[in-house]
Amino acid sequence: MKKFLLFLGIFLLLLIGVGFYAWHIERDSSDKYQQLKTLAKKQVEENKYKQAKKR
Repeated sequence: MKKFLLFLGIFLLLLIGVGFYAWHIERDSSDKYQQLKTLAKKQVEENKYKQAKKR
């Protein structure tokens, strides 16, 4: 019984570690996506402004 509980505890700790790692990776990629989205929006607005200025 003791070995089973020890195994269960180690397994849960491992699961928690993997969950935090996955959450960290997901959050990191989401931040990069938001930055790229903002950059693309700025570039589109600048190009529209340049075209309007030429007319």
